[in-house]
Amino acid sequence: MSEFPARQEFTGDLNICHVISDASFLETASPSCHRLRLLSHASTPSMLLSQLKLTIERTFSAETYSEHPHIMHMPKDEWEKWFAEHSIVTSWRSKGVYRSQPKSGRKCKCNRDASTKVQCPTKITVSKLPGSELLEIKYFWEHCNHDPTTIRDMKESRNPDAVRTWLDERVAEGFNKKAIQAMLRLPSEELAELNVENESLPYSIKVTAQDIYNAVQRKAKGRTILAPELNESVDIWMAHLRVAGWSTLQETTPGEEGRGGYTIAFVSPWQKRACIIFSLF
Repeated sequence: MSEFPARQEFTGDLNICHVISDASFLETASPSCHRLRLLSHASTPSMLLSQLKLTIERTFSAETYSEHPHIMHMPKDEWEKWFAEHSIVTSWRSKGVYRSQPKSGRKCKCNRDASTKVQCPTKITVSKLPGSELLEIKYFWEHCNHDPTTIRDMKESRNPDAVRTWLDERVAEGFNKKAIQAMLRLPSEELAELNVENESLPYSIKVTAQDIYNAVQRKAKGRTILAPELNESVDIWMAHLRVAGWSTLQETTPGEEGRGGYTIAFVSPWQKRACIIFSLF
């Protein structure tokens, strides 16, 4: 799964130490409030491709408890196991403060699409009980302003973290867009069984070419951007190149000091050898 939330260290006698919010409608392409089910396939050599297929389904059933919030007490290891299981059911995001700021004086890109945010209050709060090794988990499980048991909610939601992870894994394995689309394609007999009255539907019918493109971009970004700040990332790249035997140049561009402009250049080892060889003629 977009990335599971980092596991937290619970120390001291702090009371409320972590809040995890439902990520359903926190982003423009939204929710992940849903139940997922992993299907099994026969394992035979002739079904090698099917073993790579996306086998995650959206199940249209709600998780309910007798009380709201649902309160549990458990040790840390059990909490981590419980949370890992429920991160397949619902995507969660750790609560934090983020302020978007334009970089390099450029204007922020405006999103002209209608927002799907509905301010769903579903969340989990985790507390360290004073004088005890147990954690108190309060699960606010009731969804508001959207119904996670409907096909419409599936259509309007963003892909769950499990689907994003599947796409990232296929891209990392070297499969191109055409191959991934083949893995997503359902056999005719499975397509014939699809119906709006079904209790579950495969997520493969929802994944688009844009989702595959985004997975490719995530891989490229992870490989090329080595630090949050551009200048720091360039410095790291220049250091890597010098260690690998490249010759590098990185200087402030004359007249661009006020804007932080700089010039970079690099020459590979084989280019340096070629220059020496051709200089002899």
